[in-house]
Amino acid sequence: MTQDQLTVMEIIVGVKKTLREIGFTLDWIEEATWDDADIAAVHVPFGDESKLSKADRKGAVVTMSLGTKYVDGEATSGASLLVYWEDMWLNLSCMITGMVYLRHAYKDIGVINPSFYQSQTPADQINWRLRFDHLRSRTGALSMF
Repeated sequence: MTQDQLTVMEIIVGVKKTLREIGFTLDWIEEATWDDADIAAVHVPFGDESKLSKADRKGAVVTMSLGTKYVDGEATSGASLLVYWEDMWLNLSCMITGMVYLRHAYKDIGVINPSFYQSQTPADQINWRLRFDHLRSRTGALSMF
């Protein structure tokens, strides 16, 4: 086998995996039930979620870009967002994409990437956390430290 043939095989295996995940996601949407009262109780930002039909949800999955997109400098693979079905744990891509969406949709939401936090000394970590504690009472900021 040549290197080109191995590359093509790798691409094919990746595409098959993604297509399988699309199928799992579409099946999950079909079988899942949402309690409209629970969704409506949240209001912002998910209040309009109860207006979407299963066909709308499936359409969003089928038409979404599965390639890599850069959102605010953060590389996100559309295919990696499909792991959110059944009782699967959200992966980092899902969480980052959700936070970026909320930041764009609502002017009072900010996102602080905690990845730099690991390299700080304990004193620096405490100092950074104290800087953001005052936001908690005003905006409901969640400390991820």
